[in-house]
Amino acid sequence: LNGVAVVDEDDDDDDDIAMNAVAAANTNTNTNAVVSANADADATNDDGGYVEVLEEYTNLGPIVDMIAVDLERQGQCQLVTCSGIGLDGSLRVIKKGVGIEEVAEIEMGGIQGLWGLKQDSSSTFDKYLITAFISETRVLAMTDEGLEEMEMNGLNAVRRTLHASNVCHDRFVQICESEVNVLDLAQFERQSQWKCDEQGGFEPHIKINSCATNDTHILCALSGGNLVLLRVTEHAGQLECVHRHSLEHEIACVALSECGEFAAVGLWKEYSIQIVSLRTFQTVSTVPLNTDVVPRSVCMTTFTTTTASSSSSSQLCFLFVGMGDGSLIEATLQLPGGAAAEQQHIEVLKQKKIPLGTQPVRLIPFRCNGISYLFGGCDRPTVIYMLNQRLFYANVNLPEIHYMAEFNAADFSDCLAMSCRGNLMIGQMDNVQKLHITKIALQEQPRRIAYNASCACYLLASQTTINRGRSSGGSSGRNSNYFHPAYNQTIYKLTLRDEQNLDDVLYSKQLEPYWNITKIITHRFKCDPHVTYFIITSCLVRPHEKSSNKGKVQVAMVVNGGGGGGRAHAGNDGGGGGGDAGTSDDECPAK
Repeated sequence: LNGVAVVDEDDDDDDDIAMNAVAAANTNTNTNAVVSANADADATNDDGGYVEVLEEYTNLGPIVDMIAVDLERQGQCQLVTCSGIGLDGSLRVIKKGVGIEEVAEIEMGGIQGLWGLKQDSSSTFDKYLITAFISETRVLAMTDEGLEEMEMNGLNAVRRTLHASNVCHDRFVQICESEVNVLDLAQFERQSQWKCDEQGGFEPHIKINSCATNDTHILCALSGGNLVLLRVTEHAGQLECVHRHSLEHEIACVALSECGEFAAVGLWKEYSIQIVSLRTFQTVSTVPLNTDVVPRSVCMTTFTTTTASSSSSSQLCFLFVGMGDGSLIEATLQLPGGAAAEQQHIEVLKQKKIPLGTQPVRLIPFRCNGISYLFGGCDRPTVIYMLNQRLFYANVNLPEIHYMAEFNAADFSDCLAMSCRGNLMIGQMDNVQKLHITKIALQEQPRRIAYNASCACYLLASQTTINRGRSSGGSSGRNSNYFHPAYNQTIYKLTLRDEQNLDDVLYSKQLEPYWNITKIITHRFKCDPHVTYFIITSCLVRPHEKSSNKGKVQVAMVVNGGGGGGRAHAGNDGGGGGGDAGTSDDECPAK
């Protein structure tokens, strides 16, 4: 303990120290804390002491060893550090990304879509949350009691909703696989409906596969390569078919530009994105994807706080395409504006491919704290944003978020609604590109660590204490906490740990006394290129010796054991045969 600073909130002039005081404690290990000293022993504490820890602040130091690993093989590295001193030792997993703090959670599995809706155009906060399931649609509304389910008469509740959003004149649109409904938010009455049926000139099997909306227009991609543009009129919210167009290939996904002049259309067999002018429905540019993977989601955005004016001569726009294999294609486009939009060719300035995960990527634009973001939902969710004219990709600290919606409600300010772990979660996004640290307490001193990607495991060398046979009384309990040879002998231990869960110990082995591990690395030999070995160096340090004069090098491999675990088998450099790591007595002079 380096020091304690007492925070006295009382204004009394008494010189006596208050029995209920708050203090900040600073240590030279890996945790600093704000503690409260109580007059009576706190029964809620495990030790029944007088000190209660109010909040802890992470301190990574001292760091003895660390490695950078890429578990998903996607170019997103994380650090694993050996931190702390003695019994306060721990492993720390450090990731850089977006943190989402849980505000509320509702048990609701099987969610297939989420959309937040405002009560009217003048509302600042969202009031309704549309939740879609495989064969139904539910509506949650903000009330004085919280978030409660309600019924909307005009809403088609027995069909899955593909998309829902606010449109002009205090209305909102619900798009299902065979119909588009416009509802009045005041009375929840259906004001108009458009169907892709025989009356509309379509075959009975034609369905809506993808759609996109803005304040006035609705773009629907139907099966058979049909593309339909609808407009919401001012008179009673009627739907008017503005244009209908047929493409040669099936349409996988569509998106509207923020300026309202263009649409991005992803095709199945052509493996490209066509930029279509909404004025003439002519293809003004084609962006090849240079892959044989089908695009699953597309988005056109400028990441600006306000929508760019369509009267400008040109503007930069970012085209994002979520692929079926978990990758994301990013392209920078130069869009023409104003009257020349249908005459000029759209230029693709640059294009690149970024791996996000292994499952199809679903792109959802949203705003939080007045900043525009793009969410990439997959098994490794990612948030994309612009800062200082540069694009940044930040991982999310929650796994497998596929559906997400902006939900800025009165009780959930600047929050997001998302399906996570089979539940509906309302969360608040932290500052992007923040360090997220996970602590794995060891109660021993970590010394060296190495990672074997082929075996999906870590090999950790730690130093632990051996009690010297003192009695089990109070003195032994106190002395066992001292990480010092005067009280307890220390011994090195090797543990094999799972890459996804560092708490899961697959194999453990103690070394002989006085053998200290100095280094662990991984290596592949030319004579055996298919196996990655652990190379462990150690030295013999006996008490009262000024320096070590013996050491050894061991080459260990991981083999599967019973129950899906693993064992490390090692052989020494002296050729003395294989054995469990750290058990051989073959020694060589230290060099």
